[in-house]
Amino acid sequence: MPVSDAKLVDRLQQLLASVDLQTTTEKQLRKQLEEEFGEELSDRKALIRGEVQKYLDEQEDAEQDDGQEEVGEEEAAADVAPSDEEDEEQPKRGTKRKATEQSQGGGFGSKLSEPMQAFLGEERLPRPQVVKRIWEYIREHGLQDPKDKRRILPDERLATILKAPVTMLTMNKQLSRHVFTDDRTSAPRARLPAKVTVGEQKEPKARTGPNPLMKPLRASPELAAFLGGRETISRPELTSAFWAYVKANDLQDPDNKKEIICDDALRVFCKEDRFSGFGFMRFFKDHLSPIE
Repeated sequence: MPVSDAKLVDRLQQLLASVDLQTTTEKQLRKQLEEEFGEELSDRKALIRGEVQKYLDEQEDAEQDDGQEEVGEEEAAADVAPSDEEDEEQPKRGTKRKATEQSQGGGFGSKLSEPMQAFLGEERLPRPQVVKRIWEYIREHGLQDPKDKRRILPDERLATILKAPVTMLTMNKQLSRHVFTDDRTSAPRARLPAKVTVGEQKEPKARTGPNPLMKPLRASPELAAFLGGRETISRPELTSAFWAYVKANDLQDPDNKKEIICDDALRVFCKEDRFSGFGFMRFFKDHLSPIE
């Protein structure tokens, strides 16, 4: 007799709570369930995908309500490049790691390219500070398109590090060419193999397929317009785009930076005049859908 949906979901929830979602894929979860229940589950892909997405939603809401204001905002606004998204999704761990690095003498920031060094006058700087300094320069010199503040209009100096066309979304990708991973030790740090199996299974499996956290989703027409025409986006990228937009347009309440003041663009998604920034994703959930 085929396993019931209820029993399958119950076991899937247990697995989701025990595996590393930064390295485990939906396919690996399904294969684990197939092995445990002794049946093929290809016809349950939609069910499994829905439960994984539901779990991710709940995890994200819990993290946003964590009260980690400074870390949450800095990570979401600055750590946009793919290599930095793990810190964005796990602010508590990032804070602990930073403290450890400081105690080990490695908290001197990221190495900068020669053009970035010339622009900032610094040889090393943490990525959030790089982003902050660039935005200060953009605002000071009025380099946002007045018709669409998501677009940046580089002047001669800014053009040494950012090439037009550039938007809030593409800016951080361009910065990846100028901000390099810290050399925290004299020798490259070896990466420990992540666990990709659960239960008693010990044999490693090849990781093929997308990371559930980084999986691109289809944007609704309204969200695509907000993103400057981009039709697909991952949840971490949307988080980054949201905070970049908020900061670029000074939409945080100066008396309580947890509160976001809606402008016309945000009112498309939120019918309120203001809302808590840590719960912003609830207004965008209905504008994201799986790519079949």
